[in-house]
Formats: sequence, C-alpha cells, structure tokens
Amino acid sequence: MIKFLLIPVVIFAAAGAQILMKYAINLVLLDRLPLFNLFKAWHIYASVSLYVLAFAATIYLFSVFELSFISPLLVAGVMLLIFIAGIYWGETITAMRISGGLLLVTATLLLAYSR
Repeated sequence: MIKFLLIPVVIFAAAGAQILMKYAINLVLLDRLPLFNLFKAWHIYASVSLYVLAFAATIYLFSVFELSFISPLLVAGVMLLIFIAGIYWGETITAMRISGGLLLVTATLLLAYSR
C-alpha cells in the first residue's frame, strides 16, 4: 500500500523542487538576490531537500514497480504539475506544448492499461 502512496509524494517533491529552483534563479536574474547570496536563500535548500526525497522514493518505486510503468507515470505527473505552475506564472503556452503534454499523458495511460 505504501508504494501507491509514494507515487504522488515523488511527483509533488520533484515538481516542487524544480519550481523552487526556478523561483530562486529568477530572484538572481531579476537582481533581487545577488548571485553570491543565492545559497542564503531558503528556496535552494528546500529544493535540494525535495530532490533528495524524490530521488530516494523513486529508487524504492523502481524496485517495486515495472520500470516501463512507473517511469512514464512519474515523468507525466511532474510535467503536468510544472505545466500548471507555468500557466499560473503566465508563461507562454503554445499548441505544441499542449500537444506534447497530451501525448505524454496518453502514452502513460496506454502503458498503465497494458499491464
């Protein structure tokens, strides 16, 4: 049962880590945070912590699920969360990006139902 609960943990941890890292880098690019102070930002440490959590849980999931099932599922979940965050932050969303996301989700569903 724990293996199924770890799937959303990995997805949210990996997506959260990437989003926090992007936010911290944007602070540097917008000159709100000098480059040499980047490692004083809590965003960096939270991001690294989430990456470590996601990595450890992913290693466990790879040992209990088939790789051809769990890997696309995790990638699709992370991609969808980052896509939603991009919409929230007003990033440009093109038809090509939407098509790519839908293809990834469709492929994941096909792999899941092929078990």
